[in-house]
Amino acid sequence: MTASFNSMFNIYFFQPNTTMKKTVGQLQQNFKLSDLKVLFERLFPSPPNGKLENYRFIVNGIDLNVQNESEFNKNKHLIINGSTLYPLQRCLGGSDVDMVTLKNIVRNELPSEVGKILKVMGQCAAHGETTLCVALCCYKYCADCFIQSFEASKFKLKCLGCKKTIDYMGFFKSPDFIQTLDCLDQISTLPKHIDYQVCSCGSPMVNETMYAKQQCMQCKRIFCFFCNNEWLDGQMKNEKYTCRKDCSYEIMTTQDSVPLAANPSLQVPNKRVCPNCFKDGGYGNCCKYNQCPNCEHWFCYMCLKSQTECSKTSNYSTKCTDVVKQTYDTFPRLIKL
Repeated sequence: MTASFNSMFNIYFFQPNTTMKKTVGQLQQNFKLSDLKVLFERLFPSPPNGKLENYRFIVNGIDLNVQNESEFNKNKHLIINGSTLYPLQRCLGGSDVDMVTLKNIVRNELPSEVGKILKVMGQCAAHGETTLCVALCCYKYCADCFIQSFEASKFKLKCLGCKKTIDYMGFFKSPDFIQTLDCLDQISTLPKHIDYQVCSCGSPMVNETMYAKQQCMQCKRIFCFFCNNEWLDGQMKNEKYTCRKDCSYEIMTTQDSVPLAANPSLQVPNKRVCPNCFKDGGYGNCCKYNQCPNCEHWFCYMCLKSQTECSKTSNYSTKCTDVVKQTYDTFPRLIKL
């Protein structure tokens, strides 16, 4: 029997060799892994793109294992109407995604989207003049100041007063614009993962073995997966997590000890990887509590707990615990061990 229209729903794929272009497809509500395979290979027929087994898929930051049906079924419920799937090349041999295009789309469409929001008369929190404003929780902004504030906050809707995060869906009006923001959010979380990388040709990929030497299926470039540099035989070593030539994650997890400025009898690492966003940063030459310059998370350089949690048992200049070592296991992985 032919499936009714109501039994079908739309999903989106980012094209396998890019994180910027999306293609829409349809699945039945009771779809199987084989149905996803047929759809993907129909939408992307050119090899190697057309071979589902060459990819893993990410939806809502979760890995979909399309090589094993029982594992796939555990997370199949995440694929719903409007879901976006990210095909990542499987790296089987022994830097951050470029989000400029997506951000430019948001910037170009933002003035029009702000124009659709109902305005109220009030005092702009930025320049103080009374005018028609966009109401963002505890604050009001004129249209121009809201746009500047939204860009400065990396396209997050967060109240500067109560710190509440506002959902895009309840604030903006256009479904396509909301979906673009959601996609930007999802893509921005991927570079946190140590097994995720984007080749210089633009192809996103996932490393299943964690060895450094890998080859891109799209452009055939041989490179170090972790620092994304061209592979140099004789100068690089094909080891797990590092090529041993000024490699990114090895540098981030290698630390020296320096005296704590607020108490020189204690030692702290000279740099750390933020336990919240996993960006690296240097010691601020003051107390043991430091703020991540990327996500603004405050944490202890000794125990790595948040400042709020650590300060329950110690203060800014006293020892809370022995220094917790950060290793390659510090970083999250898309593929769960």
